[in-house]
Amino acid sequence: MKKQITAAAIATAAATLLTAGCASTPHAPASPRASPAPASASKVSTAARADSNPACTAQLSSWRPTGERFEDTLLHNAGAAESDLQSLITQAGEGAQPSISAALTPSGTLARIATQVLDHHLPPSCVPHLRAALTASMLNFEKQAADINNASLALSDWNDQGAERLLKAASHDVTAGANGIRQAAADSDNYQS
Repeated sequence: MKKQITAAAIATAAATLLTAGCASTPHAPASPRASPAPASASKVSTAARADSNPACTAQLSSWRPTGERFEDTLLHNAGAAESDLQSLITQAGEGAQPSISAALTPSGTLARIATQVLDHHLPPSCVPHLRAALTASMLNFEKQAADINNASLALSDWNDQGAERLLKAASHDVTAGANGIRQAAADSDNYQS
């Protein structure tokens, strides 16, 4: 019997991380990594906190080289996954039987790197919003892997409409994950500026 992967474990992990101090107040949508957020009152107040907390600034400086490498790799793989997903969504929408195997490599890479970040390289919790944005992003990347797996199962049961719906959900998860990475990068940049 085939079982669909659910997001229950992901939701449980998110709740655990958020109650462990990852929660933050909501903030504006993400801006692209190459375009830092414009100077604003929040940037000034964040910068003031950076000046008053040298220990946190040191932790962030230590985290950034590896953290930014993870972020750049995730954004690259998110772009590849999104391209594959759009092609598969088009095929499924036209009634074709798409080969999901094309999306499994970038999807699996996103999920694997997300797991590495969540397990071994979370940013310092003292930077406002950073850990929450990155954690939410990682959970989105893990969810898209489950959505793609479930789409593959739906196709093997000749359920084209279900597969298309799951592929669209995976595409949404990839976009949300990439936006979360960009927001985390902006939070990191704002804290040290």
